[in-house]
Amino acid sequence: INQNDMSSDTTSSVDMQQFLNILKEKQLITGQGQQFNTRGRINSGGEDKIYGTRVFSLLWDGKDAVALVLNDMTQQYTNLSLKIANANKDKMIAMVSHELRTPLNGILGMIQIMEKQIVDENILTYLTVCKNSGKLLLSIVNSILDLGQIRNNKLKLNIIKTSLSE
Repeated sequence: INQNDMSSDTTSSVDMQQFLNILKEKQLITGQGQQFNTRGRINSGGEDKIYGTRVFSLLWDGKDAVALVLNDMTQQYTNLSLKIANANKDKMIAMVSHELRTPLNGILGMIQIMEKQIVDENILTYLTVCKNSGKLLLSIVNSILDLGQIRNNKLKLNIIKTSLSE
């Protein structure tokens, strides 16, 4: 980059730090840079982009000037947004799973009480279907909770000695 190649309306895709280093080497920067984070829309394709913006006072062809350096930070913000969304998803799944498990345990408990009091074989068959379905659903909810703990490195394993021949 040299001063003759750049005019006030020229844009370049040079890395921000590289550009600043060139300006410093040529002793063109005359003041401290100010960092601003702004969000703007680019003209091509109407894509939403997030820019880190730095403004510097500098000397250009012997005159005081201002350099506006834009750094596309869209990918960094996208990655951060994805991490936050993923963490929120994990929290929501854990919360919903806990909220499902409590009433399921209540239903299964009531089925056990009813099994002891009912003597009609047809109704006992229906209760057995309900109990098995409830246990399966509870197992799925517990597996979802386990997956969340695995993802967050919080799953505790119980190591038990056992004999393979037994």
